[in-house]
Amino acid sequence: MEQSHLEAIMAGVTSHPKIPQGMDARGLVGSLGGYATRFPPTFANVLPLDCEAHLGCFDSEDAIYDLSFRYVLDHRQARVQSPLVSLPWTVVDEAISALNVYSSASVLRAIRSSPNLVRALQSQSHPYSVLGKLQKRQFGFGVGVTYSFTCPLLLVPDRELDSPFDHLEREHTRFYRIKDGLFSLSERISREDYVKVTDDKSVKQVI
Repeated sequence: MEQSHLEAIMAGVTSHPKIPQGMDARGLVGSLGGYATRFPPTFANVLPLDCEAHLGCFDSEDAIYDLSFRYVLDHRQARVQSPLVSLPWTVVDEAISALNVYSSASVLRAIRSSPNLVRALQSQSHPYSVLGKLQKRQFGFGVGVTYSFTCPLLLVPDRELDSPFDHLEREHTRFYRIKDGLFSLSERISREDYVKVTDDKSVKQVI
């Protein structure tokens, strides 16, 4: 991956509407350069664990953000996955959804099985993008009670507003109410319930 590709991905990070102002992801983007030269010619390359960085960003809402990068996507290798390959994974993804678990692998399979998303990636002027994950956890709702969301981020350089990638991110965003105690209990809730309690303006606008 050339420096120009890293700079394009960095532009995709800084312009993404879900990433809060003040979150500096330059070190995280820079860490990609050391691995890209070893990537085989395949669509999705898994990033090592040290590309999952906790970027603590405390804002006026008493919130913590975590941004991590999971896959580098090579648009030149993007192909629609055969239904014969994707069908067995449908059961797995349905089970993951039923368990209220977020999975970057499920998001990746959703991209591969969508002709619309694959065409959108193939048409990009830059050869690479990054599939990441953003988590936000908010405090101040009573003792031991927090609200959070987890959403995928498809960091595509020069991404247009209201693209097919927006729908993908909204579809795979998960909202939770968490009660901490002897055991931490996580309850998945709707987007509407999350916004009603938290008045989270970032969710109102873009998620």
